[in-house]
Amino acid sequence: MNTQSPPKHRKVKGVVALLEKYGIDADEIRWESYSGDYMFGRTSPLAFIAPFYPDGEVGKTLRKRGFSADNMGKQFVYYLYR
Repeated sequence: MNTQSPPKHRKVKGVVALLEKYGIDADEIRWESYSGDYMFGRTSPLAFIAPFYPDGEVGKTLRKRGFSADNMGKQFVYYLYR
């Protein structure tokens, strides 16, 4: 169970409701810092793994909100830069 509060970041507003609308449980969302390839030490205030393709309906919505996506095999990690 995720006990952390969502970060106070303008692009995070409404993301939880959007993900829950498409079947992602809020307890599966990670508010921890994420640092992936080519981030060069920068971290993300919000990262989560989801089955949404970046070119699909939900992926496009998340990308319009400023999220980037990396392939994690059968799923994708979506994240924001700080």
